[in-house]
Amino acid sequence: MTAPGSGLWARLKHALRWSLTAVASEHQAAPAAPVSQREWLMLGLLLVVGLALRAGLAIAFPSIYHADEQFQYWEQGFRLIHGYGVVPWEYREGIRSYAVPGLLAGAFGLARQLGGDTETGRVLGNLLLSALSLTTVVTAYFWARRTAGVTAALVAGFVACVWYELVYFGPKPFTEVVAAAALFPAAYLLCAVPEPTRRHLLAGGALLGAAFALRFQLAPAVIVVLAAALLRSRGGGLLVMTAMLVVVMAAGVLDWLTLGQPFQSIWLNFTINAIEDRASSFGTRAPFWYLLYFANAWPGLVAILLLLFTVGLRRAPLLFTLPLVIVLSHSLIGHKEYRFVYPALPFLMTLASIGSVLALEMASRSLGANWRRRAVALLMVGWFVASASIALSDGTRTRLMQGNDVTLAFGAAGKIENACGVGLAGIHWGMATGYSTLGRDVPVYPIASREEAQERADAYNVLIRAKGRIDLQLPSFAQNQCFGDVCVETRAGSCVQHPEATINSTLVQAGE
Repeated sequence: MTAPGSGLWARLKHALRWSLTAVASEHQAAPAAPVSQREWLMLGLLLVVGLALRAGLAIAFPSIYHADEQFQYWEQGFRLIHGYGVVPWEYREGIRSYAVPGLLAGAFGLARQLGGDTETGRVLGNLLLSALSLTTVVTAYFWARRTAGVTAALVAGFVACVWYELVYFGPKPFTEVVAAAALFPAAYLLCAVPEPTRRHLLAGGALLGAAFALRFQLAPAVIVVLAAALLRSRGGGLLVMTAMLVVVMAAGVLDWLTLGQPFQSIWLNFTINAIEDRASSFGTRAPFWYLLYFANAWPGLVAILLLLFTVGLRRAPLLFTLPLVIVLSHSLIGHKEYRFVYPALPFLMTLASIGSVLALEMASRSLGANWRRRAVALLMVGWFVASASIALSDGTRTRLMQGNDVTLAFGAAGKIENACGVGLAGIHWGMATGYSTLGRDVPVYPIASREEAQERADAYNVLIRAKGRIDLQLPSFAQNQCFGDVCVETRAGSCVQHPEATINSTLVQAGE
């Protein structure tokens, strides 16, 4: 007699094995033709444009998508070089790796060596992060080329270059973004290159290890890639595993040196946020929330994208399998944020790009070569218009530009020569930018009420406040300059320190 549920389990195992086999057998056709000089020039142009878009927009229009990007990464990178900064609970308790802050510390350190200021450090950091994110452009190009030819490569590379979410998040120092820059090429090298060489296997394994070390929540996706790689290249499995293990062990040593114990940023983070469920205190959402968010993030395009995914799926199943694994595994976690599933985006947009080219080929078989080239150009224009129209829509533009006024105000406050203390009124500390933008070792005082502002008015001679939030009634302060709804005000005179009311003291008292 068959045990209850055994038939279902057998079907699930069969489906999983089929999926991995399909992924593992992807691109087993004859190798593509060598890349021509014209193609290299085309790819180089895409990379230049991609870098200019990412770094240029981040530098010209600084924003704050989430408090983490400022206080978990920018601020800690700054603190590693300059010795002062805001320290949130994650670093006081040691659940965050110093890997990403270490990258930004390199940018701030180089800026100091060159004689530049904090702003120079952030510019260099934006350039570094933007350059790292361009692995998505390169990978999209070659994955599409292996799958559907040079035309698909051009379109996929172009979409990865200009799609608004990839451009906006590229310079953001989130672990999800940096991990995606490793996971996407790792999946290509290990699962999509027809005859991977020793170099492919070592690089792919190292990148896969980096993706896990940077964002251990991507473990389900990492396991799928690793399983598919081992099925495809049994003889090269040892190389992949060795390279992956070396990188993961290096991350463990980094934790040991900076936090006190090996892999502390993984096991302690999991203990506090998953087992003790502290992450839920920041809010929980329904399991299907990510699907609703995608529908909201791509208004009017969801049906078209789903159709394109379907068209491209047969050619590149992994480009759909991995995003599905990423979204579903994160859907099981109560605390959800859109950035958590960012690593799914490069896969999905590449799949949609391939689907769009295949659909265009089916629709234009009767056209001549000249008309087909025009159709491809129109397709690329369509992708750009779709991206730009969503990015410039009211809701998206507001979301992508939030924190711009506060960032500019902090930068301006840091340039006031006689600043000896900075008050922060009507703005939650999480939506400020800290010392990594202020660039001066002076106390910062969060202000929650009029009484608090008046009681400690002698502690600061520079005030950053949001218009209309709190009526502070501080006649000694005069408006210096405003950035949107955030103004910088100053008063004459010196400051009396109130160490118990500084931002770091406040965070300790609040457990934040």
